[in-house]
Amino acid sequence: MAEYITKIRTTDGDKQVDYNALANLPQALKNPNKLTFTGAVAGEYDGSKEVTVDIPVSGGSDWTFYSQTPCRLSGSSIGSVKLVSSETCDYRIYSDTVKNMDSAGRTFHWLTESHSNGVYEFTVSIVNNKPSGWYQVFWSMKFTDLEVGKAYKLYIDTTGLTPDSTTTGMNFGRFLLASVVNGTKSDPIINTTEVDHARLNSWEFTATTTDVLLEYYAGKEISELVNGYTVRFKDLYINYADAGSEHTPILNQSGSFTGEQVFPEYTDRLHYESTPSCAVYYSEAKSKLFTINGQEPDISGNIEIPVSRLQGRTLVCMGDSITGMFAPPADYPSVIARLTGMAVHNLGMEGCRMSHHTDQYYDAFSMYQLANAISTGNYTLQEAAVGHTTNYAANRVATLKAIDWSKVDYVTVLYGTNDVQGGVALDNAEDPKDTTTYLGAARYALEKLWMAYPNLKVLLLTPIYRYWPDASQDSDEKTFTGGKHLYEFGDGLIEVAKAYKTPAVDLYRKLGINKVNRSYYFPVGDGTHPNDLGRALLGEKIAGKFLSEF
Repeated sequence: MAEYITKIRTTDGDKQVDYNALANLPQALKNPNKLTFTGAVAGEYDGSKEVTVDIPVSGGSDWTFYSQTPCRLSGSSIGSVKLVSSETCDYRIYSDTVKNMDSAGRTFHWLTESHSNGVYEFTVSIVNNKPSGWYQVFWSMKFTDLEVGKAYKLYIDTTGLTPDSTTTGMNFGRFLLASVVNGTKSDPIINTTEVDHARLNSWEFTATTTDVLLEYYAGKEISELVNGYTVRFKDLYINYADAGSEHTPILNQSGSFTGEQVFPEYTDRLHYESTPSCAVYYSEAKSKLFTINGQEPDISGNIEIPVSRLQGRTLVCMGDSITGMFAPPADYPSVIARLTGMAVHNLGMEGCRMSHHTDQYYDAFSMYQLANAISTGNYTLQEAAVGHTTNYAANRVATLKAIDWSKVDYVTVLYGTNDVQGGVALDNAEDPKDTTTYLGAARYALEKLWMAYPNLKVLLLTPIYRYWPDASQDSDEKTFTGGKHLYEFGDGLIEVAKAYKTPAVDLYRKLGINKVNRSYYFPVGDGTHPNDLGRALLGEKIAGKFLSEF
């Protein structure tokens, strides 16, 4: 104990004497920080005066002083907590309900608020520019710092209340609970749901984001939204799903101690109170002792584990409508991103080909022309095509121009269905880089890309199986220019990959879509563009190739 005691101050305050050791210390020294000595002590002090002993860190150097009570201690990096007092102390440790209505600001639209006698009242107040629907009359609030993946319950308490409306037959309205991403309302967590009167309403949900937005709508129809209609409820709060329905602290512990009290199992976000005020210390969480691949937990006790060894790499997916006509997260490049951790850019474009297209605007987005633009940095053709092709062409051009191709790691190339449909020849033996042929355009594009950016690793993808519902014919049977099948274009592309020593995937034969199960992977009436399940299968197959061979 002596090593932690650095000085003794006499009560008259006129001097301070440092001691390295003290004789005859009472055992109680570890608890109070003020002692009266009646016997002799080592050094010059004669023991006749009352002294104050300063203890810098109660319990030793592994405890860190936090604050005096009352205080609120938070942080997953914190392990045990200790309260220290020089005299008998009554303490209370408690938690809030996870979130309640008063914990965040609210935004009002056509409503005014009052709170009296324990009841919240929101009154419709329509002045100028009458709203056109009930969904325009609402208030909103944001709950923050939820734990992603944790189950919660939203409670709205209207027990014993009536609508108290100037229009009969009204209910208490509806609410919508949505996730918040980058400060903006995103996907619904609980769809628009009616609140019953005179009962405790509850809805369970799992947090998908740390913040959620609640919007509460008054009534259902604009004809009912007259001035003076009042929405009433007693309480509104979010609890952990297993915490019960009472709007009371999830944890509420109290007692008394003398000296110090240690709480080895620390629960995050607790309030510490005591009478009289006492000091609060904490120790580091045990998880701070561990590392993963040499990485220590952050201040919140978390370690980011890479999705795969490819996390942080960049991939660009090039192709036709099978690649480009679906927006993230519904496109297969998003599946690749999720499974590998790569940053993935979608440059797919409806109607385009590997080879030359007879329409100059669609030709601008064909693979060989994109290779020209990327290798030279001249995107004039693509910019001129905006407004003449698909509605997302401008987005594709912006993405194309923003990419630093010297920092791109991988490129996937998936074309062919528009080439065969447009009567494009497979190859030209006299000119191996004839861009009016499928394989010639592929060779031309590969060489253009590698000459400008030798850092690129290119994965060639064959066209996938397809069928034509109106003709009751699939790509196993249907032939095109020169009597060629769609899969023969894929076979040729695989040979190109072998010649250029770059990997390829035979999606036609190895994706798993065939004439027996095709209705499972394609939407009704469309045998070209895979549905959600088909695109997930496509993304998983390509991601698997990257994870196994790159």
